[in-house]
Amino acid sequence: MSKSSFYCLSKQEKHEAGSGLSGYKKRSKQRGPRNITYEKLKQLLDDIETKQPSDFKINRSLWDREAVVEHCENDLEVSYLKHQISKILSDNG
Repeated sequence: MSKSSFYCLSKQEKHEAGSGLSGYKKRSKQRGPRNITYEKLKQLLDDIETKQPSDFKINRSLWDREAVVEHCENDLEVSYLKHQISKILSDNG
């Protein structure tokens, strides 16, 4: 919550009981991949550790984010952006 929103809601809470901060609910952050199953994630990590991109007809010699994105789209049927792949790989060692 921004500072200005906080001050506005706290001011509203003082003048109108129950209409400011007491009605505010913090949204929880959704962590982890949103559209990949555990089995597909396990398969992706196994593929990266044991195989080369060329095994999947990807024109690269080493795994990089673009190769992983291409592998996800072509073979696992899930779609991610490069920064999302970085997060997934980082979270999974």
